Amino acid sequence: AALRNEAQVSWLSKFLGHDHLGPKLRDTGSAGPPSSYTPALCQLRGNWVEYLETLGNTPDDVVEVELAQPPQRFSERQKKNPFLMAQALKSMFYEEPIDTRWILHRLLRTADALIDNWSFHYGILEETDRERCYRDAMPVKALPSTEMNAAEELRIGGETVYKTESEEMPLASFDRRLCDRLATLRALELLDKELDGLAASSDVVQAVTDCPYLRLNFEYEVRDDCQDERILAKRAARQARLEASFVEGDEEEKARSAIQGGKLFLAKFRETWAPRLNMGSRLTDLEKYARRRPGLKAPRKPGTGADADEVMEELWYFRDAYAFGVEGGELVLPGRMGNRVRELRADVAVQCRAELANEVEPVMKRLAKELPEVDEALGARTTSLTSAFRIADSSVTRQESVDRSSV
Repeated sequence: AALRNEAQVSWLSKFLGHDHLGPKLRDTGSAGPPSSYTPALCQLRGNWVEYLETLGNTPDDVVEVELAQPPQRFSERQKKNPFLMAQALKSMFYEEPIDTRWILHRLLRTADALIDNWSFHYGILEETDRERCYRDAMPVKALPSTEMNAAEELRIGGETVYKTESEEMPLASFDRRLCDRLATLRALELLDKELDGLAASSDVVQAVTDCPYLRLNFEYEVRDDCQDERILAKRAARQARLEASFVEGDEEEKARSAIQGGKLFLAKFRETWAPRLNMGSRLTDLEKYARRRPGLKAPRKPGTGADADEVMEELWYFRDAYAFGVEGGELVLPGRMGNRVRELRADVAVQCRAELANEVEPVMKRLAKELPEVDEALGARTTSLTSAFRIADSSVTRQESVDRSSV
């Protein structure tokens, strides 16, 4: 959309087969609402460095553009006039030059601004996640103060500005949610590797004992708030059915079952939520807040994406309950697993900032130096629109008119 030129945007969308990144719900070459941009990850086909190098080394091109006259309404009498009808069917053509180096440097400048914004977002993500982990670890949780409630209402109402040191990007909110989703996906992957490390530990029992979201034993709490023998009998039968499915054996067998149960639960959880995180949500922050109801989950259509906050809330809903429907799930605490995901996500945010600064930004500078923009006066390689016009003959087809002009 930053090109603001329909011909150049069409050429760039077809370059190396990226038509799927074309505009939706907006005009070609024009900016649009946030919902008109896809929030999905991994939309670039191929390596991004190779894409930019190929773009910079591609020779300049020329695109022929047809300008059709706006439709005119003729009366029945005017339609019988052959001169008027022949004039109405004529089109004009002109050639639009495609400067690949100019487009490359436009992309590099946009990417440089995105690097600054993403680094800022990752810094905020690290700060908020570490603060949340600290508050969750407190033995006595602090109640929200009046100032905290007022600040949250101002944030939701848009009175406070989420800005970087420089000017904010137009899609800053979507960039923040994109960074959160990417960091959450990496944190879930690190959690899976952490479970593999626990399974390979020399002292599995001690490793599970030290793990905050795994345990060796599960004690069923028997409620004694009723004296009715029938209700007590039903509770006893329910307890027997649950205990029959629990893992039995010594401590080492239970420890390995706890690790295996954690891997099974995490694999099932990632299978459900990883595609949604990759897809992302098209809703704005205001739309997401308007769809929520106190005590209820927001309605979700099949096949829609999700943001990172929905994934973290899904783990938080377990609280102190164990992982149901998984062998060894009584030894797994998904609610505490969500706290561990936050800790890992804070570490991932630090790694992402270092990756942007040490790996991505130097490549951008190298490409800008190796593939410099042609130093010419503004508009030197662009011909005037009227000088390149030619009138198409209404008695022949468009292709025949082009063939005649090239002879």
